[in-house]
Amino acid sequence: MMNAVSKNSGCMFFLYGHGGTGKTFICNALSVVVRSEKVIVINSASSGIVSLLIQGGRIAHSRFGLSIIVHGSSTFSIKQQSPQAELLIEAKLIILDKTPMMHRQILPIGLKASWQDIVHATINSSPLWRECLVMKLHKNMRLQSDATSSNEDEIREFDEWILRIENGEAEITRMDFFHRRAIQRPTNESVIYLNDYLSSLIEEEENVYLSFDSLCGDKAGSEINAEIYSTEFLNTISCSGLPPHELKLKKGVHVILVRNIDQA
Repeated sequence: MMNAVSKNSGCMFFLYGHGGTGKTFICNALSVVVRSEKVIVINSASSGIVSLLIQGGRIAHSRFGLSIIVHGSSTFSIKQQSPQAELLIEAKLIILDKTPMMHRQILPIGLKASWQDIVHATINSSPLWRECLVMKLHKNMRLQSDATSSNEDEIREFDEWILRIENGEAEITRMDFFHRRAIQRPTNESVIYLNDYLSSLIEEEENVYLSFDSLCGDKAGSEINAEIYSTEFLNTISCSGLPPHELKLKKGVHVILVRNIDQA
């Protein structure tokens, strides 16, 4: 990869490996080394969560001006002589994480698609695929870092189980497999209720943090809106993409932190 960058040979590489083999580590390490040579690197990913794992990451739709819904006449929204265009011109290396999931940021899904349509949507069907040099990672570095003489066999068995799932060899045949294993909730309200209940089972001191809700003021009807939409009412709103008014934290309770990916 470094040879391709230094010679400006215009190569494409596909780094393949199951979870824990070190793909993100290699991408970050390569990015650091290339930047040390005064070369511009663009890091992007298929989704917001993935972009948090790579240094300087942005989601591909934001970085390359991609449409969320792609169709036959879709084009890039990057304008000539814009900062984004200049960045692409100067870049010598583009690292795009999770490329097989670029089809709507998830694995290929086609509405009422046939088997042929689904296969055609995969990255292997792209005309660019035959130009890619495929490199494979086999060793699970994440598990090896925690390996000891006592749990070595258990870690090896777990690693092989992951590979069987990836290869479609560990399919679930028992109808009751997910019984007492999964919890499905249809609304945010029920999710919050469930989270509060599970949190109550942990005997630790609870810290509660409140959001600050207020109406955006306008000259036309700010006083009327203030009477209708009180702060107490705003605190009760729970919709998709909006965190609850109360943030309850305890030791032992998992919390996911997400930053705003649209930095501009």
